[in-house]
Amino acid sequence: MPSPKLVLDTSVVFPALRFHGGRLAWLRLAWQAKRFAPLASLATESELSRVLAYPRFGLSEQEQRHLLEDYLPWCESVDVPADTCVPDCR
Repeated sequence: MPSPKLVLDTSVVFPALRFHGGRLAWLRLAWQAKRFAPLASLATESELSRVLAYPRFGLSEQEQRHLLEDYLPWCESVDVPADTCVPDCR
């Protein structure tokens, strides 16, 4: 049976990547074990890159790159049509 495909919000992906012992760390292990496939579009990849670069997180460019390398290779790329209505998440 194929793995479920999930859309993960950046506010979930970031702590899963950044805090190895945090409450969302299990997500990283789950996508790496192929228990599910995260879906990512160019827009969500760009948003994650932008968030990782926020000065308040104090991540070097190398740290940002490593975190992206721990996530993006596991993602399935998707194209989202321009006329798609995506609700705001808060």
